[in-house]
Amino acid sequence: MGAQELYGRFRKRIEDLANSAQPRDQCLAELRDVLQRFDADIADLDNASAQWLRGELCQQFEQEVLRATRRQRRDVLAAALKHLELGVI
Repeated sequence: MGAQELYGRFRKRIEDLANSAQPRDQCLAELRDVLQRFDADIADLDNASAQWLRGELCQQFEQEVLRATRRQRRDVLAAALKHLELGVI
């Protein structure tokens, strides 16, 4: 799967978690699983594609964190952003 397809897939999955009505802790636990899968999937990409993908997702989530009005949405997106920037959650 290419970087653009992965972008669409993971952006949607993370957005769905951010907008979920599930308890915050459950969303963050599921986010960890999604991000582990993300890391496994981008390992198959060349370095330039992986960097592009991380950069695009970071830009998108950074803007959405700033606009988020719901705490849970902001927390999930910020956790995803932190992982994408630093590799940690």
